[in-house]
Amino acid sequence: MIQGTKHATIERVAAINLHGQIYFDIFYHTADDPAGKTQAARVGDDAIYANPQTGDQITVHYLMNMVMRIERRDTREP
Repeated sequence: MIQGTKHATIERVAAINLHGQIYFDIFYHTADDPAGKTQAARVGDDAIYANPQTGDQITVHYLMNMVMRIERRDTREP
């Protein structure tokens, strides 16, 4: 995918500290994958919302097939 977004659900989160910088390893599956294959991305704390948790509904932003940003989706009924 050159550029775009996909809806997904977080399966697992691991916070890691690399030389004083916090990163998150996010394991997720996208809503449009019928096989439910787990995908992974490592993003800095500036590219994801605070306190990501397993089960969160997210929007993954891609550029040149790389994850650039992850946002939490509001799934509450209006």
